Amino acid sequence: MEMILNRFKGFSLEEIAYAFRIDRYGNHGEPTPHYQLFNAEYVSTVLGKYKNWLRKTRVNNNLPISKPTEEKALTEDEKEMLIVNGIIECFEEYSTTGCIPVGRIYVYEILRKRKLFPKHTKRFREHIKRKAIRKRYKSRENSNTDRKSFKSLLLQIQNKQNNQTVLCKEIILGTYFRKLIAQGKTIRDVI
Repeated sequence: MEMILNRFKGFSLEEIAYAFRIDRYGNHGEPTPHYQLFNAEYVSTVLGKYKNWLRKTRVNNNLPISKPTEEKALTEDEKEMLIVNGIIECFEEYSTTGCIPVGRIYVYEILRKRKLFPKHTKRFREHIKRKAIRKRYKSRENSNTDRKSFKSLLLQIQNKQNNQTVLCKEIILGTYFRKLIAQGKTIRDVI
């Protein structure tokens, strides 16, 4: 295993299996005698032959090492559609689970740019920070975290440089989604 990871780490499992198969068939010369021993010497010989055979095949047929990837640029309409779909999925998951899905905090930034949230005044930010502190405190009561980690979390929330924490964004986004649900609206109606 060490030898494969050091000398042949670029090979996939399928390539390794293929190397042994074509060695048995004699595609790259005389099949390697194994004398009923499947050891590092035998494996390195077979994989070395395969590596040489692969190199010769690529040179003879003028094949690139990897296929060039065709990067298709998204149009503005496609980008907008992806964003809208992400917002809708986030809202739907929130309405079923009551939680903002992990990795969907970007929805907050998009909705804020579209000016769908209340103005973030100093009073509003302080209110959200207090909610975040209460939420962290409640989560601490439910779990057995040590005092130092809890204190560091509170300092993160209270830190003026870090006032736009993920937790605060989740609270604002969750409040906005709850408001829409209470009004009987969906996110599609708003965006």
